Amino acid sequence: MNLNAEKAIRRLLICFLFFLFLILVAGFYDWGAVDEIVNSLAAGMEPSSNEAGERKLIEAVQSGKLSGDKNIVP
Repeated sequence: MNLNAEKAIRRLLICFLFFLFLILVAGFYDWGAVDEIVNSLAAGMEPSSNEAGERKLIEAVQSGKLSGDKNIVP
């Protein structure tokens, strides 16, 4: 293999690895989107819930931060 071909392959590999890194980072960043159940429901998402999340929902409805008229199916 000549030197130019090696450089091109190396550059392509670096670009590919950088692309995979960006996909991985974006995935980790997005996982936090449903951590805040009140904000998730306000945005129209249907996040999974647990006991702590249910308490946050009740507090948000009582404080007026989240409207209680949304049809939420657990």
